[in-house]
Amino acid sequence: APISVPTDIRTISTDSRKCRKGDLFVSLAGDEKKSRDHISEAKAKGAITAGKGGDIDTEETDHLMLELGRCVKATLPHLQKTVAITGSIGKTTTKEFLKTILSAKYTVHATEKNHNNALGMPLTLLTANEATEILVLELGMNHRGEISLLSQYCEPDIGIITNIGSAHIGNLGSREQIAQAKLEILDGMSEKGILLCNADEPLLANAKSRTTFAASTINADYKLLEHPKKQGKLCFYAPDGTRSTLFSPCPPHIYPDLAAACAAAHISGMSIEEIARGAERIHQNQLRFKLTKCGGYTLLDDSYNASYESVCASLSYLCTLEAKRHSAVLGDILELGEHGEKIHRSIGEYAAGVGLDTLFLYGSQAEITAGGAISRGMSENSIFYLPQTDNFDLLAEIIRKELSDGEAILIKGSHACGLHRLAERMKGEGI
Repeated sequence: APISVPTDIRTISTDSRKCRKGDLFVSLAGDEKKSRDHISEAKAKGAITAGKGGDIDTEETDHLMLELGRCVKATLPHLQKTVAITGSIGKTTTKEFLKTILSAKYTVHATEKNHNNALGMPLTLLTANEATEILVLELGMNHRGEISLLSQYCEPDIGIITNIGSAHIGNLGSREQIAQAKLEILDGMSEKGILLCNADEPLLANAKSRTTFAASTINADYKLLEHPKKQGKLCFYAPDGTRSTLFSPCPPHIYPDLAAACAAAHISGMSIEEIARGAERIHQNQLRFKLTKCGGYTLLDDSYNASYESVCASLSYLCTLEAKRHSAVLGDILELGEHGEKIHRSIGEYAAGVGLDTLFLYGSQAEITAGGAISRGMSENSIFYLPQTDNFDLLAEIIRKELSDGEAILIKGSHACGLHRLAERMKGEGI
């Protein structure tokens, strides 16, 4: 049932400690007792409250947040475009690139952290100020219907699908089903909306309102290619054949994300020259992975999350780095369901194929990944695996003994594996 949203509120808060008179406080606490306590605290400060037992008595606070977000968006006086980004990998990187490029011309408000679900997306909308000219929203999902819901509430003018991978294939069953779930981004777009799709993905070939981007020689509306004469420079081509030369610190496997961002910026109203100037603002810290010198070795920290495609891309990039040896610490990829064994074995095969010197494996799928690497000729003596994930210190000790000066080492795995703790240790006190 529709939830009535107050129109005379001053601001919206989800923190009862910071509430003031005239605010609307929305309780997001999952625990009923905590929710009651937060509502009582907010009421005592003169706030209107929403949640179980609040002035707006509802358990559907996610629905309420979505309604509030839509209402706030509708009041933004200078809003020109809303861009929504989804995809199996590259959402956050594309969002960061696009935000940076657009900011060279517009006032931009974008998703922070991982606020890309039914609570996070409206929080992004609620924190937009009146000066906002372009909204850049990241839309995440685990199941069918989630992108559709978010799209209907944010009503994007431009949608971006970065790619179709295997993330969440355990929930959705196949890449074809993943593609259909991503295409739900169209559900909130108007007839004049534009959907940017990777031209290298055949599963998106028949998408409605499709405009394409690519970082390859495949035919596409927008293209980003290495400059034929200037090393370290890229050429961005618009549909009318015009081009600009730009610089970016990102490695080649990130070029498709940059291509998508440049395309969306052009559709938003930027000239190719303005896009080139905006791209100059992109810096290494905006990338999900971080290259860090740790004593005698180089750490490639890509521990935030993982999918089959992103692991393979990171392994390929690792082996382009100048180093005496190349090694990787790989954790499990989650939410793969019945596809888990096949995908982890394929990762092992890929690791051997790119010429990795040493492989450290951590998690319940470690032995399967090791088997894949061995089947492609990697020596068993170069593979160390720890199936039990309750002995993190032992993993660090094994790596410490094997790591040598001049080595480049990658850390990659699903976030729940906790390998970010290993990365932080290596950057801090070392291992």
